[in-house]
Amino acid sequence: MSMPDETRSTTPATDRARRLWLRSVCFAALLWLPLTSGCRPLPLDFSRLWARFEVTLPLAVEASNPFDPDEVEVWAEFWSHDGAVLNAPGFVYRPYQSELRDGAEQLTPTGDLEWRIRFTPNQRGFWAWRWVRRTSEGDETGPWRFLVVGRDRENRHGFVRRSPDDSRYLRFDDGSPFFSVGVNLGWYGSGGTFDYERWMDRYAAEGVNVIRIWMPRWAMSLFNDPADLRNWTERMDRAWQLDRIFELAEQRGMKVMLVLLNHGAFSESFNSGWHLNPFNAANGGPLQEPLDVWTDPEGRRILQNLFRYVAARWGHSTALLCWELWNEANLTSPAGSTGAPLPMEMDDVVAWHREMAQALAAADPNDHLVSTSSSDWLEALFTTPLAPELHVFREVWEMPEIDFAQLHLYQALAAYPQPFFSMFRNTVPVRRPVAGGPVLVAEAGVDSAGPGETLFRDPEGEGFHDLLWAAPFSEAFGTGMPWWWDNLTEPEDRYFHFGPLARLLRDVAFDREGFASVDIPVEATGRDVIAHVLAGDTTWLAWLKNHDHEYFHPDRTPVTDATLAISDLPAGIWQMTWIDTWSNADLERSAIVSDGTGAAITLDVPEFARDVALRLDRFVEP
Repeated sequence: MSMPDETRSTTPATDRARRLWLRSVCFAALLWLPLTSGCRPLPLDFSRLWARFEVTLPLAVEASNPFDPDEVEVWAEFWSHDGAVLNAPGFVYRPYQSELRDGAEQLTPTGDLEWRIRFTPNQRGFWAWRWVRRTSEGDETGPWRFLVVGRDRENRHGFVRRSPDDSRYLRFDDGSPFFSVGVNLGWYGSGGTFDYERWMDRYAAEGVNVIRIWMPRWAMSLFNDPADLRNWTERMDRAWQLDRIFELAEQRGMKVMLVLLNHGAFSESFNSGWHLNPFNAANGGPLQEPLDVWTDPEGRRILQNLFRYVAARWGHSTALLCWELWNEANLTSPAGSTGAPLPMEMDDVVAWHREMAQALAAADPNDHLVSTSSSDWLEALFTTPLAPELHVFREVWEMPEIDFAQLHLYQALAAYPQPFFSMFRNTVPVRRPVAGGPVLVAEAGVDSAGPGETLFRDPEGEGFHDLLWAAPFSEAFGTGMPWWWDNLTEPEDRYFHFGPLARLLRDVAFDREGFASVDIPVEATGRDVIAHVLAGDTTWLAWLKNHDHEYFHPDRTPVTDATLAISDLPAGIWQMTWIDTWSNADLERSAIVSDGTGAAITLDVPEFARDVALRLDRFVEP
């Protein structure tokens, strides 16, 4: 006689004990059963949760082109104790030794090509795995092995995902908060990865946790000279460099936005490198003109193979924030293009993005975020939001295969510059996809023409400062990300701008606060002060800006008597911290009490000249 379900319930403790007993029995049976039949026990490998498991396979690299899966395809099958199956593609690897000689990185190969597998287990317990090699002669499989995944001892949080609680923001697999404090570090100079080590040390010290990196012809592209368009053996040194950058990021707690293609390689009008591109028919490639990249079948096949390799080599990494398919895809263009917002057929662009995003997803067992980008010079010309239908790339942002939209904005394109907050606030909500997805200001600056022009317009770094701060208060999921990292930020030593903002945002669970932008009045005798405020359940963030001061019309006279009237603060005792946004000093720390009635609480604002920040944290609830 069966009993009603409610009479058979168990406690969480008994459920855990039952699962542990079942796993132990299964493991013992699988490990020792071969002994009873005269066979050897399965060999053991060990890893940690969300840590890299890497192995060199006992396979020779024999194919004439080991980068073409139609000729040879290698992968590993991973079976978890609960029946989940993950396939990790294999990749060709060559080891190198790096040293710095006279300021230039020198790479020396230290071994032959070999097949490798990289895999990141997403749950603890017992896994079984084996390798598979497929050629025209059929499949060959390796012996099954056990992978024992233990407890994480290094406070890893998993991969970054879109949050199920607030679609504007991201968070980690384990639910830990994630908010991007980011910068562009597109490519290295002569110092190669030593340049990255120097830059990343400086940025990490200021709380930067996201870097955006390109794979261009002059740095880490795989398909340019001296490699062949389809066989990248001669660019394995560039792949090794990217390995090293990922290792540096992992050591510093940084995430990488990896830009796979850039517009200049497929443009005859904007930063043109088309004449050097091996995809160009004049160089033996399959494309007659740049815009053929969207439709040519052979070109798409080559790129799918490239993306499969990229996913195989770096898709294991929890340091990878996202795959970015293009930098400014709208600037792929034929000769004579004027930069109009419609340089190509959007149907072809949408179809290409869908196909390539799906190819990446098929090769990436960890389902990393996918994005792409377009330039946004049109938005820079307007002081009011553009209608959604005027955003040419809206069809791309609304695709389910694209996880977040991007803004690239430069002030100098506007005849009459406006505050960065106005530009971002006018664009971020409109750019947000129909489903309310995340938006990142992934590239921004005072002038897109060059570092000299930028420095001329913004000698004190005040525009640089504002573009960082404006983005979070525009409800983007990160700070603004400046350009000119090597020839402006470093020589002008502007690293310090990140520190105060990173501290203001540290450990805030953006996706669980329910943040809303609210208007809070500021009184200041004879001065125009605006408070940009994000109000949440347990945290309020405010950036107070002297509206009379912008980098393009400076007024650095101190504001001495401002008051801020906060209404509707949830009931509780709140810690109040005023932060100097330039020195990172605490200007005041104290507690305030809200009775939750909505009555205004008036706060005295510390003296400031340009801007100041406030954080309120509720540490005692009613």
